[in-house]
Amino acid sequence: MIVRIFELNESSLPTYEELSDSPIESIVQNEYTATRKFKVSWVYAEDFALLLLGSTSFSGYSGTELIINYNTPHHYPHSLRGFLGCREVSIQPFGRTSTSSSVKISHTDAIVEATYRVVPEYYIDHLQEEEIHPAAEFLTLSNQKLYWVGGSEQDADTALEPEAAPGKIIYTTEWTYVAKQLPRVPYGTLEWMGTINETAIVSTKFGFRFYPKTLLYIGVEIEEEQTMRSAEQWTVRFKYMWKPEGWNYFYRPGYEFAQVIYAEGSSSDNPMQVYQTAELNELFFWEG
Repeated sequence: MIVRIFELNESSLPTYEELSDSPIESIVQNEYTATRKFKVSWVYAEDFALLLLGSTSFSGYSGTELIINYNTPHHYPHSLRGFLGCREVSIQPFGRTSTSSSVKISHTDAIVEATYRVVPEYYIDHLQEEEIHPAAEFLTLSNQKLYWVGGSEQDADTALEPEAAPGKIIYTTEWTYVAKQLPRVPYGTLEWMGTINETAIVSTKFGFRFYPKTLLYIGVEIEEEQTMRSAEQWTVRFKYMWKPEGWNYFYRPGYEFAQVIYAEGSSSDNPMQVYQTAELNELFFWEG
């Protein structure tokens, strides 16, 4: 997914006045926050708040790949302790134009209180998370070409019985990539389930490099959310299983390492692709 980054320009904010008791900074153990208070016209208070918080919007497609515009949260300008972005806003009325009980009270201004917290300096990391979980597969090996130690070598008396076929635990990793604030669910979310990565995929959080054909796309969880103005946006959790030797390699009885297979009528130069590939990189954010 292509993300186009737009940093908030101060000149695009409605006219505001920062109050005299602003800002206020607080440090609690490892948490650092700052609060700023702004006085703005009541009619522009909501627009002001949304600009401070940032937002995503649909831009279009490049082929099948989703393009997203990301207006980044307002950056706290005073901190030397980290990169702080606006994460929470409250709006309180200030003043009113009518005090008559027969007329609905309307307000002239608003006090917008913005809370800033430490956020990643790399803007795309505002929209993504990653998780690593251990996983394992129990594989029952074939008894073919396996023999008990002792007696005559490799004869019927020492051949491993079918019911004695050994089991092997294959340790692997489940990697979850979470894409947040999506204005649309990207193409491939369902269509590519069960495929493996055609090209290498890099984990920006953990620094892992998953080589081609080693990640199997095993499932997805999709959660719908509503923005402040009732627009739909989505959080999508893409789940992958890693197999370092590749998903089109299989264990052969009597051999230590996994090997490829080919179908009758074909050749070893044209191995069988049990798992088809897809350009799964299109399901990950990158700045464009």
